[in-house]
Amino acid sequence: MTPTRQRRPHERSSQVTKPEQEPASPSDDGTPRRPGLHLPPGADALVHATSSLVAWLAHAGEAGARAVVPEAVVSPVEQWVTAMRQFAEGAPTVGEELRILTQEIHAKRLTIQAMTAELTVLDAQLEVLERVLAPVEAWSEQLDALRNALLRDTEQSPPDPR
Repeated sequence: MTPTRQRRPHERSSQVTKPEQEPASPSDDGTPRRPGLHLPPGADALVHATSSLVAWLAHAGEAGARAVVPEAVVSPVEQWVTAMRQFAEGAPTVGEELRILTQEIHAKRLTIQAMTAELTVLDAQLEVLERVLAPVEAWSEQLDALRNALLRDTEQSPPDPR
């Protein structure tokens, strides 16, 4: 005699309820059988679970994902999709960014050209001022030489008392 193993609470029983569409007749040991098929014990459970999954997927396909996905999942996903759409609508395109960058570069070049023109004019004005001040500087040197000569001459000879 072989010892029989007792079923643990987390294990499934080999007897499973049959799908409603297919009637099955029980065998001598109580395991349901399908006419013409000799399946091992537990195979009916696999067939039933698979047919339930197919029915659920068919229902999801007909009614859409919202019919089978809980609202607790749908609401955050909808919010995320809405936020991503708003971000995508508000984000500038690459072409627009490049156009703005090109305009900024052109504006900077124009600014540099304007500054260069201003510096050229300023340089010309400073050159004229330098030429105008050259004679004044020479006169100033002559005036200083005359002043120094006067001071020297008046210090060397004491005034005549006569």
